Amino acid sequence: SAVAPAVAPAALGLLPCEALEVAPEQAATAAAAAASRLPVALGAGEPGLQLVQARDLTLDSCAAATDAAERVDVQQGVYEGGFKLWECAVDLARFLRDPAAPPVTGESRVLDLGCGHGVPGLVAARSGAAVVFQDLNREVLLRQTAPNVAVNLGPEHLAKHSFVSGDWRALELGQEMAFGAQPFDLILTAETVYSEEMYPVLHRVFESTLARRGAVLVSAKRYYFGVGGGIDSFAQFVRSGKVFSARTVQSTEDGASNVRDILELRFLSP
Repeated sequence: SAVAPAVAPAALGLLPCEALEVAPEQAATAAAAAASRLPVALGAGEPGLQLVQARDLTLDSCAAATDAAERVDVQQGVYEGGFKLWECAVDLARFLRDPAAPPVTGESRVLDLGCGHGVPGLVAARSGAAVVFQDLNREVLLRQTAPNVAVNLGPEHLAKHSFVSGDWRALELGQEMAFGAQPFDLILTAETVYSEEMYPVLHRVFESTLARRGAVLVSAKRYYFGVGGGIDSFAQFVRSGKVFSARTVQSTEDGASNVRDILELRFLSP
């Protein structure tokens, strides 16, 4: 059950949701300090991206978070792999140019949830959308996501987009206004359904922030061995809630990794 809004996120060990202000000079400095640039191809007719790979993995939130970022891909609620480029994020970015994808225009409001590098959000922003980039760790947004916006879109575009750090569970503590007052036309999220424990939280975020005629695109591996989650079990969870429809719009089976799918969710009753 939801926790009463009077409880502060920090009291429950959660990172609060916080809207960050990023100056163009700050993003440019972070880009210049990066360890390297990672080129990402997006397919025929779509210019590739040059992604900033942060050199400093220190996470000021706590020593455990820094340790996690240096040792493991993910430690739930502490560090969610934001400094790493995930293949499902690239799948999702490429799919946005598919005719079967929900349209993105200059009028669209888009949320890149658990964004890390922000690859899907960058592609949406190229179409003129106003994007909210969200990640658990503020350092990921300041040292990597915002610099990626500056490098690939131009520093003058930073003002159009927003950056929000914090734990999704804090949204249930009355912090949903960190995302702004308007609902999203499109929510993009990749590699975020690896844990069944987080399914209800993710579902509630979608339900509370998506416009009634909007869409959610979830890009993930079919199974995450050893942790229990995956796109198949998440789709079953969504359908059982009878709030959203859920259909697979793309599958990738390249023989190099687990099968990867993109799931589209829409409200059953717009």
